[in-house]
Amino acid sequence: MWNAENCTEAGEFSYPIFEGCINLSSVTLGEQVKTIPDFAFLAAYLVESITVPESVISIGEAAFPTSLTSVIFSGDSKLSSIGSSAFSSCVLLESIKIPQNVTSIGSHAFYGCSALTSVVFDGDSQLSSIGISAFEGCSMLESIIIPEHVTSINYSAFKDCSSLVSVVWNAENCTEAGYDHSTTIFDGCTNLSSATFGEKVKIIPDYAFFGCSALASVIIPENVTSIGAYAFCDCSSLTSATFANESGWKVYYYFDDDMSNAIDITISDPQTAAKYLTSYSYSSYYWFRT
Repeated sequence: MWNAENCTEAGEFSYPIFEGCINLSSVTLGEQVKTIPDFAFLAAYLVESITVPESVISIGEAAFPTSLTSVIFSGDSKLSSIGSSAFSSCVLLESIKIPQNVTSIGSHAFYGCSALTSVVFDGDSQLSSIGISAFEGCSMLESIIIPEHVTSINYSAFKDCSSLVSVVWNAENCTEAGYDHSTTIFDGCTNLSSATFGEKVKIIPDYAFFGCSALASVIIPENVTSIGAYAFCDCSSLTSATFANESGWKVYYYFDDDMSNAIDITISDPQTAAKYLTSYSYSSYYWFRT
């Protein structure tokens, strides 16, 4: 029974506090616990299920063992952050429901969870950031919905999610989605064929769907006013891009800080628009609508 409400230290990665406790098969967290510290149960290799009380605010780095098959967040969870590698390599974990108040998912949080088929964000998710390689290697994950408050998705977030076929992008003002050609968020997602944008989306950031070679068509909603450089570059199957609002679009080279040099672009024909979005000639430009 773990009743420590605000414990902030529980060993190190190489020296977890339950190392050698070979018969530890059950962990119960008290109803007043607020913090699960780094590495707390990393060595509890027989524990298969954990219930996180609604009082818990933060989960630390590599807090849980790779043996987990079930994670349940109780009631009106107050959880706001999931630490780096918190559930990394839980290869038997098949589903996770992220509580509404979580604002950040740390790097490698669900890295290598190769049996994970379902990631659900609860209700009016307040999630704002997804860390480096957070879901990398979740090779059974078929779909994901990016919540509306997300502003940052770090590189390799969904790398090698080879079964991923559908992304619903509801992030209204996301300004970060990887850094360059070699650090994209959907790298290795070779079966990603569907990308749907929510009606409230205003920004599609740089490199968002770079290299998604199976993506065949997209519809750009009316409220989108900005498409970042290389957002759809190397999407070799993209043959149709329909803009709900076709008027007022301009492009300017991403090295050029002077938007007064922007040029008008005509995107009324979906096939032509797709060519512009995917080719290096225009995909290296920032797109904006006046």
